[in-house]
Amino acid sequence: MAISMIIAEIVVVAVIYATIAFFLQRKVSNIKRVNEIRKTVNQHQKDLNEMIKTNAAKADIEKKQQEMMSMLSESMKYQMKGMFIVVPMFLLIYYVALPYVFGGVTGTIATIFSINLTYQTLFVASAFVCGIVLLILVSVVDKIKDKAKISNDNTVVAENAKA
Repeated sequence: MAISMIIAEIVVVAVIYATIAFFLQRKVSNIKRVNEIRKTVNQHQKDLNEMIKTNAAKADIEKKQQEMMSMLSESMKYQMKGMFIVVPMFLLIYYVALPYVFGGVTGTIATIFSINLTYQTLFVASAFVCGIVLLILVSVVDKIKDKAKISNDNTVVAENAKA
């Protein structure tokens, strides 16, 4: 089998894995709730800093810290749920599927930026890059949707005010 075909097959497997893993993790992890918690934690952090600057009562500061820790714990729980699907999938592909299909291929199959890649490291690098690209694309699309929703909500409010 030609090395270029092997490289193409590994990259395709990595892209498929990264895409499935990305969307499964987003579905299972409840990203909207994680983002809501993150915004609330940021506000709590600002409030906490203000309380410390104004020498608020120690009990109030501790209560605010406890609330923040509770929210961070909830956020972590949501984020970890997706890992219980993605990590076993990765391990299955990395340690079972790839060696089964490409076990006869030994040594370096590609060199990128002076880094020699085996079929397994090429898979990891391709999946990583694909995951980053997906994250950026989905983030941009989400921001565009949020802006459109805010614009639509403002239009509805303006129309209701006229009526």
